[in-house]
Formats: sequence, structure tokens, C-alpha cells
Amino acid sequence: MGPASSLAEMGAPIPRFEVSPNDIPPLKESGLPLNAYMLHNLARVELNAIDLAWDTVGWFRPIFEILGEGFFTDFARIADDESPNLVAALRGYWSLDSGQGNF
Repeated sequence: MGPASSLAEMGAPIPRFEVSPNDIPPLKESGLPLNAYMLHNLARVELNAIDLAWDTVGWFRPIFEILGEGFFTDFARIADDESPNLVAALRGYWSLDSGQGNF
């Protein structure tokens, strides 16, 4: 199996849309309370950490024999370790009745 050339080939979900960080309003212009704004940002950081860990597993799969199982296990553990942080940030964010599309 060769390296995947796209997220779709890797089986990753394709985002419906992406917003450039430059297009996200600063806190003062967002209309959101500080806690909602910060929890949203924290959730994005945690999600990116999980995505990067699994992307690493996918992209380096073609050289599994060179890197060894431990390399891939470490990144799977990173994704697993970050998952509760993402869940906690999302629960806190949603508890404030601040849905994902507020920005």
C-alpha cells in the first residue's frame, strides 16, 4: 500500500468548511463570554492534537517495518490521551449553550 494522497483516501472525514484563523473574530468582537470563547479554542486545540496523532499513523504506515510498532502505538496513545480533554472542553462549551457555529 502506498501513501494516501488525500484525506478521503485515508478514510478521514472531510470537513464541510474550514475557517481561516484570520477570519475568527477576536474575543471583543465575538459577542461570546470569555469562558465560551476559551473553551471553543481549547476544544479546537485538543481536536487538532488528536487529528495530528492519527494523521501521523496514516502517513507513516508505508514505512511501518522501519519505524516499528512502538512508533504507531505511541501516536495512538497520544490520541487516546487527548480524547478526554476534548470531551471535557466540548461538554463545558455545550453546557454554556454555545453551539459550534457561534463564531
